[in-house]
Amino acid sequence: MRGDAAAEAAFRRGLDRLTAIFTDCLAENVADRLHAHEWSRAGRAAALLARESPRRLAGLAGGALRSVRGG
Repeated sequence: MRGDAAAEAAFRRGLDRLTAIFTDCLAENVADRLHAHEWSRAGRAAALLARESPRRLAGLAGGALRSVRGG
């Protein structure tokens, strides 16, 4: 695959898509654990999400704050 620009680009697109799916699952897991009052598990999932996608964690936190405020 190395040296084949089209194959390298396809690999990168596939990896980017899998990463997006993984971060979606992590964000959903954090939200589910918080709703279930599973604080330790939520914290572990949030820590992993912070490493993988700090922006996604910030968006999740912002959404939680808006729902608490009623906005």
